[in-house]
Amino acid sequence: MDINIPSRLQDIEVNNDNPFAKDILDREKYGTTLKDVVEMYAESGGVIAINGDWGTGKTTFVRMWSVMLENEGFKTVYFNAWETDYYNDPLSALIAELKDISEKNESIRKVCAAAGKIGVSVTKAAIQGLLKNRFGLDSDILKGALDETGSIMKDKIADYEEEKQSVKDFKAHLAEYVANAEKIPLVFIIDELDRCNPHQAVKMLETIKHLFDVPNIVFVLSICRKELENSIRGYYGSESIDACNYLRRFIDIQFELPAPTGSKFCSMLIQYYKFADYFDINPSGGSKTDDRFSEMAELLFLTYHIDLRTWDRVFAHTRLAAIQVGSSDQVIIELIFFLCFLKITQPDFYIDIKNSRFSIQGLIDAIEEKIPFSLLEAQNASFSSKQSNDAFILMLTELLYIYDFTLNEYNGPVVSVGKSVETLNLRTTIIDNSKLVDNIKWLHRALCIDKKLSYFTSKVDLANNFKL
Repeated sequence: MDINIPSRLQDIEVNNDNPFAKDILDREKYGTTLKDVVEMYAESGGVIAINGDWGTGKTTFVRMWSVMLENEGFKTVYFNAWETDYYNDPLSALIAELKDISEKNESIRKVCAAAGKIGVSVTKAAIQGLLKNRFGLDSDILKGALDETGSIMKDKIADYEEEKQSVKDFKAHLAEYVANAEKIPLVFIIDELDRCNPHQAVKMLETIKHLFDVPNIVFVLSICRKELENSIRGYYGSESIDACNYLRRFIDIQFELPAPTGSKFCSMLIQYYKFADYFDINPSGGSKTDDRFSEMAELLFLTYHIDLRTWDRVFAHTRLAAIQVGSSDQVIIELIFFLCFLKITQPDFYIDIKNSRFSIQGLIDAIEEKIPFSLLEAQNASFSSKQSNDAFILMLTELLYIYDFTLNEYNGPVVSVGKSVETLNLRTTIIDNSKLVDNIKWLHRALCIDKKLSYFTSKVDLANNFKL
């Protein structure tokens, strides 16, 4: 193979000298704001949540931000909770991450020693005694259990007092370990907590709240809050639990990471997946084909609030589909892109189109029902003056044209259009009917496409050989 296409967007390498150098989502300003918030919490410590949906670039942001903080004199710890999801002891995992922040070897040994005394379990004898009492065994055994009650309770009270003291000792040694003359806090960034199993997620939260609530430590949780709330409900086995209120016990302030904008990210993906190579080989759509593709991709990005990982899949899949197109083939890459988008985000709709389950009018009705209003209406104030939905409407016209040819060949209401507008009996509610008709007439005169829909869906389904 003489073409090398990446399978997915790789993690961005963070430049130590300029951590936001590759910040294509323009988020450095949020890093500065969060740094100021951390400084406000320096003396007391606290927990900050950075909230954003899955796949919106939180991990990349906090990795860049962590280096930015280090460059400004902060001590930071980045901890991916999901990578240690298999490990059943959050306390030990968190302490292990602290070992490199200070040269106070004696202090960290005291922290570890104090941590080892926390979590004294109920003795085996106590458990046996409680089971005997619960199941009402014979009097001799029950009497033995009752005789043990006094000593059991004494042991439990002693364990409780010892545990309280152990927690106090742990916090004191931890505060000593992280203390510094500059009063700059340790920033402990915990990422991917919302992806952990519910038991691990809740144990991590409880550990942070009850054991690490000391001066000079600021925890930053990079989370999708709604998913973490689902984990809490899963842990307690109840959909009725107020998970939102539960999280308020742990989080002092929540920062909403704004959703990414479209143009820069789309441009980066077009470059990353080497679409320029495709347009060099397949210039059949004219010199403006790449511009139409970029414009339509950006319109979809701005309209559909879908996570970045899903967009990455759409572009990667489209590029694979495009490799199946020969240099002499007449193909509409915008249509392939839209069909890939539907296959990944609305698979049922894609299958209905692929299998020609609509009439031509039925497809128009389905499009107006399922596609956002902003993409279909003639004029939309939500798009800037540099943008219009003309490229998208033209692509939809191409879809209708090809779909009609698939159903009727040259005997349908679309491909048999003549000079008279009245020959087009197509009803629209949202789409500008006159624009639709003009587009169809132009397609019929200029392109004379004689390919059926299966030609395009076979590319989307990766059912053809690659043309390398």
